[in-house]
Amino acid sequence: METNNNELINKSIREELAKYHKIDNLRKYAQEFFEQLVKETIDGLNTNILPIRFYRSSNTMGNCQQNGSYESKGKQNVINIYNCDFRDMIELEEAVRHEIIHYLLDMADLKHGDKDGVFHALCKIYNAGSYLPMGEYENNIYNLFFKLLESKKDYISLPRIIMTTGSKKKELIDELLTIHYGIAEHAIVLKTDVGGNQM
Repeated sequence: METNNNELINKSIREELAKYHKIDNLRKYAQEFFEQLVKETIDGLNTNILPIRFYRSSNTMGNCQQNGSYESKGKQNVINIYNCDFRDMIELEEAVRHEIIHYLLDMADLKHGDKDGVFHALCKIYNAGSYLPMGEYENNIYNLFFKLLESKKDYISLPRIIMTTGSKKKELIDELLTIHYGIAEHAIVLKTDVGGNQM
């Protein structure tokens, strides 16, 4: 009888260790992805701080329907990933990518909402799933993002496209959307800094 109890205890300990290793692996994956994303998109952001929390279940925060969430509260931002015990790594890694894209855009002072065109575009590029539909205006920005990306001009880099299409300055975006995709459009892209301000 004692052997059976020890076996059950050992099995339980192994299962708990496996769950902790899973979260540790997710934490490492999140940091690596964040560093890659910053390097490829908005280089210069601090990658030493990634405020991410992993919850073993959804009950902790009462978010049964969410895979993750991003909370931006002034200087305190946090990424939450839920249900780590019950979801496979592929699904969890997608949730991590999705929430880190929110965080990256917010840290660069760009539009970062679930319905924003630039957010949808980065989610498509990085296979991060975007679920809420865009309105017509943001859909136009999304289409512009990929039109610029596909133009294959040396002077139109992914970071410049992100900074321009993610700008919170509506007049800049409106100007871009009304121009016939020519040289003038590219000049605007070149004159935009990280915060979407014209230089």
